[in-house]
Amino acid sequence: MGSSYEQLPQTAEKLRQAAIAADLHSHGYKYRNGKIEKGSASTDEQIQEVLGEAVAKYAHVPHMFVPYFGMPDPAALTSYGDTVRGVAQRLNYGQSDIEKHGITANPQLGAIDEVFGLVKDWYGEAAIEFRKNFLDKWKPISSNQFQLAVALMCAAQAESAIWKNARENVTKIADNAVSAMDALTHHHLCGNGDGKLGFNLTVLSSIGAIAAASLAEVGSFGTATPLAIAIVAEVASSAGAYPYKQPEQGGLSGGNPSEVLKNVQNALDKLKRDILEGESHIKEAMDSNVVLIRANSDLVIARRPQLANATARTIRDPRLGLGMAAD
Repeated sequence: MGSSYEQLPQTAEKLRQAAIAADLHSHGYKYRNGKIEKGSASTDEQIQEVLGEAVAKYAHVPHMFVPYFGMPDPAALTSYGDTVRGVAQRLNYGQSDIEKHGITANPQLGAIDEVFGLVKDWYGEAAIEFRKNFLDKWKPISSNQFQLAVALMCAAQAESAIWKNARENVTKIADNAVSAMDALTHHHLCGNGDGKLGFNLTVLSSIGAIAAASLAEVGSFGTATPLAIAIVAEVASSAGAYPYKQPEQGGLSGGNPSEVLKNVQNALDKLKRDILEGESHIKEAMDSNVVLIRANSDLVIARRPQLANATARTIRDPRLGLGMAAD
């Protein structure tokens, strides 16, 4: 049974010890519990010299994994995504995306139809402005807010997927590296094609882009060209997400400790590359959406209607309120 991500520092130290043991074994020494078993042809001075050289040679091994200590907690990001899902649900009056993202509609939003009916026959200036600039634009603006909430929810899920897979990948690299070193010590060498002692990078296969949704046109503020929302999502939770890359596999075994460590560093470098690429996909999508919102705020934020400022004294005012109802 493999170690956990939380045990990565201990596994890195275990790899250092395994590298020392494999190195000393290649020179005819047995190394256990931090000590060399004294051979008949070796003096104490010779043993200490050999041990000192091996310890110094592999002192860097735990530091290879230090950049991967303390990676973000996927559970915290999942929790954030669940919070945003709640926001999206509140904004969802039945958009077509609900099946794709598993977001149920908010039945309370149907009450807006009652408001339409209540003010449709009033002809005060504020009432007309309320229908034209708020009610008529309510559904497309709510739809746009919903789409943007979905994009943010998917980004949080994608972040969680990146770090969940990164943690699993680096933990497996460390565990299998220890096994590869042990194989050298115990004379059962495994080739680099042996999947059991290899690495499997899944960060970029866990996330992908979704065919972009578009902001709905909002009355006179609509545009001739649909404005696309960029969405990066977790493949496992979004049927429409196509992974950026298929899992990448490689070997960790080698003919000596240096070869094993070279393969380990190669795997860690590739993992770092995939994490950075995955993060860049999410950042580019979010930056694109921020630019979109700033340039088209009227498609996302409704202007406060004048009628919202009406008081008991002005509610029937022909200019500030509802005016009179049509016969």
